[in-house]
Amino acid sequence: MSLRFFEEVEFQTDLTSYGVGRVIAVLPATDEVKVLDEYGLVWRGPIDLVSPTNDDAVRTKNSAKEQFRDCD
Repeated sequence: MSLRFFEEVEFQTDLTSYGVGRVIAVLPATDEVKVLDEYGLVWRGPIDLVSPTNDDAVRTKNSAKEQFRDCD
């Protein structure tokens, strides 16, 4: 997987917890990535625990929720 600098990603912090942040470093020698989360903390972990967020899908999902709310 190729990640771009400052790309928004979701990362797994343990078995049931996830965070969202921006890629600040990719370390290909160790297959690790550093992510700056929404609270300003840096998470470092294996690249296979990180996946890019799909901004378009999130916007579409939120838009659909708003439309449903308007029907109430």
